[in-house]
Amino acid sequence: DVSLGLSCYIPQNYIQEEGARIKFYKKLANASDLNQLNQIAEEIMDIYGPIPEYVQNLVLTLKMRLLIKPLCLKQVSLAKEALLLRFDTSSLEKKPALSQALIQYFLSKPKLFKFHSPTQVDYKPTQLLTPQAVLDFCQNLKDQVTSA
Repeated sequence: DVSLGLSCYIPQNYIQEEGARIKFYKKLANASDLNQLNQIAEEIMDIYGPIPEYVQNLVLTLKMRLLIKPLCLKQVSLAKEALLLRFDTSSLEKKPALSQALIQYFLSKPKLFKFHSPTQVDYKPTQLLTPQAVLDFCQNLKDQVTSA
């Protein structure tokens, strides 16, 4: 789950027909990768015009979910000036190489990461944690540990 305190929904005044709104919620929720998610967002924009902030937040949150899933992260949440990362222990136990890569990555940056338990790590960056910065962090973490 991704919890950044953002309002994420498709406003009724943007897509007025309820059936169409539900259709796009389902399409967005069922996107299997970032390309598919981007294509759906483009489809919405082509039909209904510029995407409002709430829909952008929804797409951004869904992108984060896709990025964190292969990392065995079950929760990413924003708390004050830190990002809390909670891992799914049973999933990580099935992927020892990923587990080792994550631990090495976190230990290589002790000023940024703090272990609270075997399943929780805090990330305290030097820059402000905007939603885009969190998305970039998720992408970078995935790239770093899955390429190792």
